[in-house]
Amino acid sequence: MANPAIQSLIAELDSITESAAKLQNDATTDAEAATIADSYYDWYGRALSLLPDQFHPRSRDAFEGGTFTMKIEAFLANPKAPSPLFDASKPDNLIASSPFQHDFQKHFRTHARTQRQILIEASH
Repeated sequence: MANPAIQSLIAELDSITESAAKLQNDATTDAEAATIADSYYDWYGRALSLLPDQFHPRSRDAFEGGTFTMKIEAFLANPKAPSPLFDASKPDNLIASSPFQHDFQKHFRTHARTQRQILIEASH
């Protein structure tokens, strides 16, 4: 049977991800973005405290990324940062397909799914 605390974290991450999906809308204020980021940071701290140590490196990687791989941390730091490489006149731009430097799908959702999977693995 799955750990109820971990199941709760999975549901909460799904909710945070849904909220984070709205951060690149023009109507989202900086205060709303900060609230969502704070919710994620709180969730992340609780998740790490419940996860066995063997899962920490993967979870941290999904959050922090590295020098050349921006992940959740970069997205939450500035979700509306414009991409300097995006050119709206070039719809097939392979370098930058999003007007945002830290695109939600690429920099948040993908890595939140990784963290979700880690929680599932840890619950069994």
